[in-house]
Amino acid sequence: KSKIVMFVLSFLFFVIASFTHAAPRFFIPVILLIISLFSFHQDNPFFKYKKVILAIFASITLIIGVSLMSPENRGRAAEDAWRGINEIENNRLQELYIEAGKSDIKLPPRLTWAMHNKYRISIFDFVERYADHFSFNYLFLKGEASLQRIPDMGVLLFVDIIFLPLGFCALFKNKNRFSSILIFSWLLLAPIPSAMATGEARMNRATLMIIPLTIISALGASYLTEIFKRKGKVVCYILVITAIFLSSLYSLNQIFIQKPLDKPWYKQAVNEKLTTKILNIKDNYKGVVVGNDDYIYFLFYGKISPSDFVKRAEILSPSESKWERVQRLDNIYFKMPFKCPKSGKEGYVYVCEGIEIPQNAKVIDYIYYPDGVPAYSFVEFYPISQMPVGNKPLKLPNYFNYMKDLETKYPEGVIPNSSSSLW
Repeated sequence: KSKIVMFVLSFLFFVIASFTHAAPRFFIPVILLIISLFSFHQDNPFFKYKKVILAIFASITLIIGVSLMSPENRGRAAEDAWRGINEIENNRLQELYIEAGKSDIKLPPRLTWAMHNKYRISIFDFVERYADHFSFNYLFLKGEASLQRIPDMGVLLFVDIIFLPLGFCALFKNKNRFSSILIFSWLLLAPIPSAMATGEARMNRATLMIIPLTIISALGASYLTEIFKRKGKVVCYILVITAIFLSSLYSLNQIFIQKPLDKPWYKQAVNEKLTTKILNIKDNYKGVVVGNDDYIYFLFYGKISPSDFVKRAEILSPSESKWERVQRLDNIYFKMPFKCPKSGKEGYVYVCEGIEIPQNAKVIDYIYYPDGVPAYSFVEFYPISQMPVGNKPLKLPNYFNYMKDLETKYPEGVIPNSSSSLW
């Protein structure tokens, strides 16, 4: 009975996991298919439950398949998934055709096409992205190529350089072939969803690699201690624990000390401060106007539940826009198309990005990046007629500059209250 309960719980968690991210939607049915195929072997521990496993596999595959029929349910996966060769790859393909045509050695056009076509380029591109997930740089030295990466470290601890090879040795020597094959299959399948997406290797798309890599690393640490005899084991344990401690210490240093100051001009360095300031001042004004649609930070730092957010937000329907659908949260207006507008409405605060400030605006607050470069300013517009004598703007905080030109669209440089536009 307990095993049946575990199967039911596993089924429920598999279904839930398949909707948390696009990667599990591919991975879960495939890994279940492999387990179900192995379950027909009599020596397999799942042999007795092959019918249950097949039922779970069929059910999850059906559920995920039906859920993906609607384009709206495909989420960001529909945007990030590979759709064919891009413009750069297409240009490369044309170059190959031209080079083949100019070559002194003439081949039949069909043979040239057989060697150079969009299918071959796509396969090579996929293999390159897939292999990146197992590269030494990605795993240990540099990690992913995104700006969010931790500086000077990969996605694993440095000590895993020793543990992983030993872990693979332990798997090869493991008498339980099924468990070894399962772990290898898991590891080899995990990066496929990430490799099927555009761009460089991203850990958030390949988090499924963490479990098999952790198991292999742990096997490597255990295998290392078993090599030595009783007297040497104590020394080996001390060395292993010390190596793990030092490697973890370095990683913590990179995450909590180096990362916040690495690439200080990147928006992530001031997201919390920016979001908190906006939430603190929004009730004192008619509204706060910001660029982009970074509403997710307001949910996170403002501790706003999704259900509460839906009630308080103005959200476009999927038919109106696939992405950037959030227009407003309370009186916080998103998607301003300028880093800083030259005009705005009175009574509203405009969050400007960069160093430029409109001439008929008052800076009520500002934020610097960790390296001292201006990041954001909070400005409030007032009529040009109320500017200081001689139209000399007010003094600005360090490193901020006024725009050279005044707004000419509106006589007073402010948007009339009768207008529905905020910028």
